[in-house]
Amino acid sequence: MECSTSFGWDDNLLNASDNELDAFDTKDPNVFFAVDRMEDAFFQGEIQADWKLGKPLGIKTKFRAEYRRIQYLNATIKSEDTYGGELFFKPLRKTRLALQFEHKPQVYGRHRRDKDGDPGEPMFRAEVHKRWSLGLEIEQMIAQQWKAIAEVEGALRNYTKVFNERDRSRVEAAVGVEWLPDSWFELGLMGGFRLSKSRNEPDLGKDLSYRELLLEPTILLKERKWIPRLDVSFQFKWREYTSENPEDKRHYNRSDLYYNIQAKVTRSLTKRFAVNAMVKYSWKDAEFDPIFDFDFEDEEGTSSDLVAMGGITWKWDAK
Repeated sequence: MECSTSFGWDDNLLNASDNELDAFDTKDPNVFFAVDRMEDAFFQGEIQADWKLGKPLGIKTKFRAEYRRIQYLNATIKSEDTYGGELFFKPLRKTRLALQFEHKPQVYGRHRRDKDGDPGEPMFRAEVHKRWSLGLEIEQMIAQQWKAIAEVEGALRNYTKVFNERDRSRVEAAVGVEWLPDSWFELGLMGGFRLSKSRNEPDLGKDLSYRELLLEPTILLKERKWIPRLDVSFQFKWREYTSENPEDKRHYNRSDLYYNIQAKVTRSLTKRFAVNAMVKYSWKDAEFDPIFDFDFEDEEGTSSDLVAMGGITWKWDAK
C-alpha cells in the first residue's frame, strides 16, 4: 500500500487566456468570473493499494485500486475526486498488459452564460461534467535495452443538463519506445493520435470536435546514493477543430498548439518514506484563419499555467 500527501500552488485556476487575466486584474465589469482570485493553494492526498491475484488461467495477475483528492483552499468549487483501478497481466516473461479505469464524478471547468436561461433565472451556471475513461497499455521488451509501448484509450464526458451540447467522446492511440542503456537511466518517446466528437446540438454556435497529434519525449534518472530520482517530460500537442458546419466560424479553420513540461524530483529518506517536489508549466496558443475577425473567448488566445507542489510518500505492506 502507498499513500502520499502534497501541498501545491496553481497560478491559473481556470486556465484563462491572457486577455481574460488582464481583464480580471483590471476588474473589467464586462467580464464575469466565478472565483474572486485566479490563483490558489491546494492539498492533494492519494492512496493506492495492490492485491496479487495469483495466476488465473495461468497468467500472473495483480489489481491496483487508487483514490485521489485535490482540495483547494479558497476556490473550493475546483476541488475534485478521482477513482481508478488497474488490472495487470504478465502473459509472457517480457510482456506486460495493464487494463486501466478512471472516474471523476465532478469536474468543474468554469461558469458560462446559460444560452437557454429564462428571464429571472441565473445568467451564468457552473459548467460541470462527469468523466469516465478506459484504457489498455501493452509493454514488450524487444531487445536487451529496448522496450516497445502501445496504448489505446476511450473517454466520455457527460455535462450537466444546461450544457448538454458540450458532451463529448474521445478515442486515443499511442505507440512509443523506451531505451534503457543503463540500470539508472532511461529515455522514452511516445507519439499518438486523438479524436474527439462533441454532441454539437443545433442551437449551439460552435462545435468542440477535434483531431489531435501528440508527441512526448521523457527522461528518467533513477535514484542513486546521494542523487535523487529525476523524471522529466515534455508534451507537444497540435489540435485542429473539425466542425462540419460552415456557419461555425468560432472554430472554423482554427488550430491550437499545446506545450507542457514537467519535472519531478524524488528522494528516499528510508525504505518506506520519500519526499518529492514537482513543477509543471503549460502553455497554449490558438491560431485562426486571418480572414475571420472576432473577439477572443475563454477557449481562444494564448494562455499559460504554472503548478508547483511538494510532499511526502510512504509505503507499507498490509499483512
